[in-house]
Amino acid sequence: RRPLWRPREESARRRPRGHGMAPFWQSLLGPPKFSLANMSALHQLLQRTSVVSERNRAMVVDALRTTAELVLWGDQNDPTLFEFFLEQNILGIFWRLLEQRDTPSSVKVQILQTLSILISNIEAGPSIYYILSNDHINELIRHPFDFSNEELLAHYVSLLKAIALRLDPHTVQFFIGDAPPTSGARDAGNSSDSPPPPTHASPAAAVRSPSGGVPSSLSAAAPPARRPGDDPPPPPRRPPSDPPTQPPARFALFEAALTLWTNDERMVRTAVRAIVLCVCRLEEPRVQAFVRDSAVLPQVSCLFLFS
Repeated sequence: RRPLWRPREESARRRPRGHGMAPFWQSLLGPPKFSLANMSALHQLLQRTSVVSERNRAMVVDALRTTAELVLWGDQNDPTLFEFFLEQNILGIFWRLLEQRDTPSSVKVQILQTLSILISNIEAGPSIYYILSNDHINELIRHPFDFSNEELLAHYVSLLKAIALRLDPHTVQFFIGDAPPTSGARDAGNSSDSPPPPTHASPAAAVRSPSGGVPSSLSAAAPPARRPGDDPPPPPRRPPSDPPTQPPARFALFEAALTLWTNDERMVRTAVRAIVLCVCRLEEPRVQAFVRDSAVLPQVSCLFLFS
């Protein structure tokens, strides 16, 4: 009998439906969401965006929101995503988009919300230090926002409160600093006409008579010997105590909060008082000196801040 035809073994293997089409669909769908390739694509998109307008506003807002999700997911699962976020200085891109005058308010709101989410949810340790140590955070705090936009004001206050809740004696150092010297002070210090510093003369030279000799009243080399019955010698002088702690010249977070102390919105005032209390609970001498010397903070609130 004629044997039945049997397909070859390699032909008998059933290929999955859509075999050979995966690269094509991947090119259309893009890389997986939680991947370094997607993070790199978002970075390139934001970097290429030189000006934010109404045409690309929705795309930029979505990229900012997705970036926050990737960074938080990477902080828990894949450190390479967070490292990429730091290495590419994506916070600098946020600041570049924020400081533009024509940037739509919805994009500014999303930037503030993104930073607030990152600061509130990133685990304590080196990750939060890297975020707070970026000087763009201070620049953002000092940025003159249009607070007539209530949504913008609400997210700005939320960002300040998120930062205040993460403050400790170490992280607060990123927000305080001394004022840079003025140009006049630098010029005066570098001028050749400035008088030389005074020289400290020896005690013997300080008591010389006009003729150049030493007065006879000070010529004795040793003090007179004590006699029986004399009063005991006075105790040695104690060294002078340490000078009082000098407050820092700048504290952007605290100053920005105080500008909203008397805001009309009750929720804003409540958040500002929470920020002030977070600052005052810090056991850091320079911070406490700055709060005590603050002329803006109402004196009635200082009665219980350091009690």
